[in-house]
Amino acid sequence: MPTAQDTQTNNPVDIDQFINNDRIKACIEKLKNRFGDNYEQLIVSDTLDKDGHQYVNLVQKGGGVLGIALVGYTYI
Repeated sequence: MPTAQDTQTNNPVDIDQFINNDRIKACIEKLKNRFGDNYEQLIVSDTLDKDGHQYVNLVQKGGGVLGIALVGYTYI
């Protein structure tokens, strides 16, 4: 299971601990209040298709092994 580092104790934190953290819950609630439950009010692009999907171009420079790493990075 993926883990993150707790910034206060520098100990590993699993996903469930992270998601159930009160500070994280408060942050998510704040985002939902600002942008809607499904983030429907979040606008990141002026390019929309007929279904209302937003599109953003991403340009990265690199080839070979760097290019493969950037594809993985973009996927995540």
